[in-house]
Amino acid sequence: MELDGPPSMKGKPYLSHSQISLYTKCGEAYRRRYVEKDIIPPGVAALRGTSVHKGAEANYDQKIHTRRDMKPDMLAEITASVFEKTVKYEDVWLNPEEQSVGKSKVLGEAKDMATRLTMLFGKQVAPKYMPKHVELEHRIELPRSSHDLLGRIDLITEDDVIQDLKTRTKKTSPEQIHNDTQLTFYALAFHNKFGRAPKALVIDELVDAKEPTVNSVMTDRHQEDFEVLTNRINSVVKGIKAGVFTPASSGGWWCSAKWCGFHATCSHVSHR
Repeated sequence: MELDGPPSMKGKPYLSHSQISLYTKCGEAYRRRYVEKDIIPPGVAALRGTSVHKGAEANYDQKIHTRRDMKPDMLAEITASVFEKTVKYEDVWLNPEEQSVGKSKVLGEAKDMATRLTMLFGKQVAPKYMPKHVELEHRIELPRSSHDLLGRIDLITEDDVIQDLKTRTKKTSPEQIHNDTQLTFYALAFHNKFGRAPKALVIDELVDAKEPTVNSVMTDRHQEDFEVLTNRINSVVKGIKAGVFTPASSGGWWCSAKWCGFHATCSHVSHR
């Protein structure tokens, strides 16, 4: 597996999975965000997910030393505090539908959902894992590429399982998870850092359905998956270097005012 590009250089840029994913979904959104530095505040779903992750992170950080989980209601308090502080000191992007409902109501419901899902995490997910590394950041240096890769893995357990925690309003299909390039990215980072493959990869989805539930799917990755990811990364790097930023195809779900903060000012969208 080899990534294309010139010799390595100090201080060179990196690509994260989120950057690669954005570029492949919409090159124009990537250009606005990472070239023009036109930064849109995180949306409500991102704020909710980050708050839940902070509760999980606090639990696993202390569990490394105590080998015991915090009580779910304590974790929910941490999540609520993170949510409240973020809303107080940082901007939050609301799509037109959320604006019509009202900021106060939308954020109130999002906070309730975040604490509800954190309680679910504390009761059903946290007890399954004994953490070894939490929010592990690893830079993969690529001597032949103009960019390095940077990954941040939610959780690595003592028995080498990579766990990724998600918040959802509906379950993701197992097929989507088995083909998820983010997990491939994590497995590649693990192998690069530790010199061995992870035992398994698990996504635990906290699903806020009528009855909140956990959707857990275990998967793995093989050499072919890494080759496919490498091809994708090479294509992204070539496009960025060439200044090619192809907009999303018309009609894609992410190319809409509901999901894209650039939509209202995008020159590739008809605003009739």
